[in-house]
Amino acid sequence: MEGKMDALMKMIQDSEARMSREMGSIKLAVDDIKPDIITLQGSVSRLQPEMEQIKATFEAWRPEMEAKVVGLGDAVKDLRRQVDHIAKGVGAGALGRPPSAAPPSMSPSPSSAPSGAHSGQLGLGKEHLTGVVVVTDSPPSLPTPVTGQTTNLSMVPFDPGASATRVPLGNPPPHSDFPKFDGDNPRLWKKACEKYFRVYSVSTEFWVEHATMHFTGNAALWFQSAEDKIGEVTWSELCEIIYTRFDRGQYQMLYRQAFKIRQIGSVSDYIERFDTLMHHMLAYKPDLDPTFFTTRFIDGLHNEIKVVVLIQQPQSLETAVSLALLQEEIRDECYQPSSSSKSVSFVRVNSKALAPLSTVNTSNFKQRVLNPGDDKKGHEQSRQAIGSRKFAALKNYNQGEDETDQELHALSQQAMGGTENSTCFRLQGVIQGQEVLMLIDSGSTGNFISDSLASLLQGVQPMHSPVRVKVANGEILTGTSLIPNCEWHCQGATFNTTMKVIPLQCYDVILGIDWLKAQSPMEVDWNCKWIAVKQGSSRKGYLV
Repeated sequence: MEGKMDALMKMIQDSEARMSREMGSIKLAVDDIKPDIITLQGSVSRLQPEMEQIKATFEAWRPEMEAKVVGLGDAVKDLRRQVDHIAKGVGAGALGRPPSAAPPSMSPSPSSAPSGAHSGQLGLGKEHLTGVVVVTDSPPSLPTPVTGQTTNLSMVPFDPGASATRVPLGNPPPHSDFPKFDGDNPRLWKKACEKYFRVYSVSTEFWVEHATMHFTGNAALWFQSAEDKIGEVTWSELCEIIYTRFDRGQYQMLYRQAFKIRQIGSVSDYIERFDTLMHHMLAYKPDLDPTFFTTRFIDGLHNEIKVVVLIQQPQSLETAVSLALLQEEIRDECYQPSSSSKSVSFVRVNSKALAPLSTVNTSNFKQRVLNPGDDKKGHEQSRQAIGSRKFAALKNYNQGEDETDQELHALSQQAMGGTENSTCFRLQGVIQGQEVLMLIDSGSTGNFISDSLASLLQGVQPMHSPVRVKVANGEILTGTSLIPNCEWHCQGATFNTTMKVIPLQCYDVILGIDWLKAQSPMEVDWNCKWIAVKQGSSRKGYLV
């Protein structure tokens, strides 16, 4: 027990000795830094008056700066309101006196301001500005009517901030109508809307409401029923919804048209139709290979032009277009009659017009023409007889042509060109599992199906006699087969229509006036693009 106590006492003595040594070390360190502390205290004592002076200066300056900041904020709000008026076409003349309370440090003196920066017929909505927003440092006052006098104005930089993109200030842009949307070309409509928003500095929060206010036709009817389901959406989300609804299968249809388009008139007409198709496709896929368009353009040319263009191996679409136009010009010049044959008359005749000419006895006429000794009277009688025979032949020819035209079917320019107007509208249908693009066209007289689609279907039968179809540009198309009672489906309804097979380029099926008569009585709204036909004992509407 005593041994343990001795060990404990020794441990305590050792700890006390160690602590004494550490305290001595600390004391020495404090003694070393004590002069530095005394020096620092002296420096703080010397800086104390300066710090008090700085604090007093700041306290005196602070209220003045806060007042200037508040005034600047009010001026910016007023300027933003004025810029919105300018963007809407009100004109700078309705703005009144420029806002005040701008900080002096931000405005040059009046002597440095440009003279005549604010002039024109003030109050009429037309102003000539220098392209900047102007602010003066005059005392605050209520806006007053502008009198048209020249005012020296100072310039400050300004950014509206409320608009997605800044529009350079100056004369307001000319008025233009907002692009309307009826369901066609949604991508083109989107770009036109965004351009309008940039020009007129429309805030992004109003884009959706402003755009949907200008829906028309089928798009307006669709949005009326879908608005509650859509809810509040952003501009990008609205565009995606529109693409889903109105852009279904458009690119696939355009791609098919690229393989069907053919020259049916002049090269210029073909170039115009091909250019429209090409830019529609590029709107969906801007990175399409240019060689694709060059190849498709050449393949659609008339054979006599295509052969010459292919030999030249054009490396670009522009070169192929130039070669096609040049070849057409050379071909037309080669087929023009020479000047020595101007007196010869060329008359188109058919079999019905030839019969009267075959029974005419022309032996006397030949004898008189070959005999140079005939008198003038006999020659005149011969000319009268020839004129009578020509008139009779022409009369019979016209009658035969009229009868022939009555046997022709008609096909509108919209059906051949892939366009749409107020007398026709499009449908998406299904035939034997194939998605087809259909055109209900009151300007066509028959029901037709394209030969390329018919080659994929069953039930094609030859006709007893070929059918002849006259296009609006005068071209005659011929078909030799048909699909009797072809079953097709559209929006839940089923129809059976006999369709004649002809070469179509843009549409898969054309439903003409024959189909419209067969569905009568019915309801049609050509403006809103819908048709209601009777299915059994009920009526059902189909929106396009």
